[in-house]
Amino acid sequence: MTARLDRAADQLLQAEMGTTYSRFLTLLAVQQGAQSQRGLAAWLGITEPSVSRMVGVLAADGLLEVSTSPGSGNRRHLHLTAAGEALVKRSSHALEDRFTRWSSRAESPTTTTRPTPSG
Repeated sequence: MTARLDRAADQLLQAEMGTTYSRFLTLLAVQQGAQSQRGLAAWLGITEPSVSRMVGVLAADGLLEVSTSPGSGNRRHLHLTAAGEALVKRSSHALEDRFTRWSSRAESPTTTTRPTPSG
């Protein structure tokens, strides 16, 4: 069921927000306190090289700022840009709205509603 919900979330975000569920989760993790690539990898449960690639993409898209502090070695600090904050907010609302509708209708996120026969 989780995989189906993840796929449904990914389809919704791609269609309505122009982003993927994994990018949304990455931005959400930073918003929720994952301030380094290592912390982000732990939060997401993926490898640091995977996080590094995702951080590069999100930074290039203007959604994430990456900075280093003198004396911190290779440690990179992550912060959402205003555009990243806005995307997380819009995406969160879209997902919450859709999941609420799915659960209130007790229908699967991957099935379509069929009209019931009147009679």
